[in-house]
Amino acid sequence: HPTGKPESEKSSLGIYFSKKPPQKVLLGGGLGSIKLDIAPGDKAYKVAESMTLPVDVEMIGITPHAHLICREMKATFTPPLGTKRPLIWIKDWDFNWQDQYQYKTPVRMPKGTKIDMEFSYDNSADNIHNPSTPPQRVRLGEQTTDEMAILFFNVVLANQADANRFLQAMIEQQVAAGRDARKRRIGLA
Repeated sequence: HPTGKPESEKSSLGIYFSKKPPQKVLLGGGLGSIKLDIAPGDKAYKVAESMTLPVDVEMIGITPHAHLICREMKATFTPPLGTKRPLIWIKDWDFNWQDQYQYKTPVRMPKGTKIDMEFSYDNSADNIHNPSTPPQRVRLGEQTTDEMAILFFNVVLANQADANRFLQAMIEQQVAAGRDARKRRIGLA
């Protein structure tokens, strides 16, 4: 963000080359919602999104992301012939906890696994993290006083073809989420 004065930047970059081609592909991905339009006083606003994995993956880390009025973040996965299991569940979100959470052991998910996320928000005066007094309408946006609902994750895939299928599934989920949000805004859903 601009500070209003000149700033200095001293980045450095280290590049290491391998003597062998990679055996697997590491990819960052995400699942998110653009359906954020939270009325003042709404204590229990929820957004949810999901995607179905088109290939086998190993999830090695997860980064839930929201801003100040988010209260709870929950992500689960359900294998095709299995039981729903947690990926992360933060029951009392604090904006200062934004971080990357790495799994001690990779979470293996077969093709057809469904990943679900649900974020809950409290835009009331009772929420001590609410920056607005009185509460104001909060929408999707980049500023800290706006909100977000994103579940970033890092996965390992068997090869580049699987990585391409995974990326295509993420794009399709985001396009569908955007289409659904537009339909709701104009009263078609």
